[in-house]
Amino acid sequence: MLGLVPLADALATRAMERSIAQFDATQAALRTRYRLDHDTPVTGWSRQAEAQAAHARASGAAVATTSGSTGDPKRVAMTRARLRSFKRGSASAGVRTWARLGIPSPALFVLANLDDDDSFSSLVLRNERAWPGWLHGLVEPARYLSAPAVQALLAEHGATATRAWLMALSDPGVLYATNPSTLAVFFARLVDDERVAGLARAVPPARVVKRVAAPGHLQRLEALAAKPGDVASWMPSLRAWCSWDGGYVAPYVDQVRRHLPPERFTHVPMFSMSTETVETLTVFDGSQPRFLPLAPGVYYEFLPEEAPDAPEHLLGPRELQQGRTYTLVASDGYGLRRYQTEDLFHCAGHLHGLPDLRFRRRRGLSFSFTGEKLTGEQVTAAFDAARRDHDLDDLQLALFPSWPDHAATPSYRLVFAHTSKAPARDLAPVVDTVLRRLREQNSELAAKLDSGRLRPLEPRVMAYDELAAQLDHRAGGWESQFKLAPLYTRTWQTLGLP
Repeated sequence: MLGLVPLADALATRAMERSIAQFDATQAALRTRYRLDHDTPVTGWSRQAEAQAAHARASGAAVATTSGSTGDPKRVAMTRARLRSFKRGSASAGVRTWARLGIPSPALFVLANLDDDDSFSSLVLRNERAWPGWLHGLVEPARYLSAPAVQALLAEHGATATRAWLMALSDPGVLYATNPSTLAVFFARLVDDERVAGLARAVPPARVVKRVAAPGHLQRLEALAAKPGDVASWMPSLRAWCSWDGGYVAPYVDQVRRHLPPERFTHVPMFSMSTETVETLTVFDGSQPRFLPLAPGVYYEFLPEEAPDAPEHLLGPRELQQGRTYTLVASDGYGLRRYQTEDLFHCAGHLHGLPDLRFRRRRGLSFSFTGEKLTGEQVTAAFDAARRDHDLDDLQLALFPSWPDHAATPSYRLVFAHTSKAPARDLAPVVDTVLRRLREQNSELAAKLDSGRLRPLEPRVMAYDELAAQLDHRAGGWESQFKLAPLYTRTWQTLGLP
């Protein structure tokens, strides 16, 4: 099967080259089709939601729902054609990645939510058959997690052990998780979960082995049982892993790299997308991935970071300047019309005259109880300082506004979410570091703390799974596209957290 990769790579590369060559003409046609003119306003989701609902009703589309952890969930229409388009784009990026990196195994192991839900990733990965077809199972062995025999293993041994067992059997060339936190949590649990070794030593179901196992699976299972933390010993064909890398997920990327060191395993960043729209696609410049505004059917416009949401400030893709940051305004054939995505992209350079766009963060992430206007950037900087000064490898941090009914004044709750075991060490120095950095950056916050209008930071330790389940309305939120934001704009109490 790997013999087909060069041909598939050539075809996919040629298709990308055509998209680049036809970019200007395609964009002009889309502007006409979507009836955009100088006066068409730039609007947020609240103005776009009705168009999405109408599109879903008219097309009979499925609906993908965002987690809604910082606001109300968005409901986005997903037709079969739209899902097929996304899958084609992902397959194109995949074969070009295999070709550039010379990956020896055809298997891509996807870590995603095990339960069907209303997320976009669940719609994409939904498997209608208990036993996947031979080719699908060869390319995506994680599909066998829905097979009856493997479902029984999940019930007995849990998700971590069963996934690791299936990885050792199939020996994939690439691991994929939309959010790197999914991989970080998985690796953190491998060593601590005694069921991993137990399942690796058990007699595997014969039918599963026949369909999934790559040569040498018995030796790989022995290696998994003996040293689950030594990933290379039980996945020797693994060469790369793919996930988001921009914005607030960067700390998770660093955590994964401790298990998959970059000198041996290549991290392939995923192109940018939101549930509402695909934002960029991967184009290789030699072996270097670049991210260009080439999503099919998307009309691209941009606003400078500090510019108001007004049509007269909009820029075309070729007008972006290297080193500057812009918000993406998208229009598409699925109901979006000059939609302010609120996603900020850094223009890292240009390729064929088009901007290489790297996602940085969400715009406007801030909260204020009494005029302090605490921002996501300030919180991120404080957390970065804490990670530099303290050992936080097994912890994720997040800040929540909190105002219980019985309290006279509000506060911010600093949550330490542990991915494996609850920390035994004293976390007070970490709290002090975060608070010091917040005070240095935000004089209003410091004044409110000094005057008593804000109570001191309230530390809280809880399991990552528990926090994810509370923040994401879907079961198993940490396994899907869930990502823990640095700052939440809804209070701890309105989120229903304990």
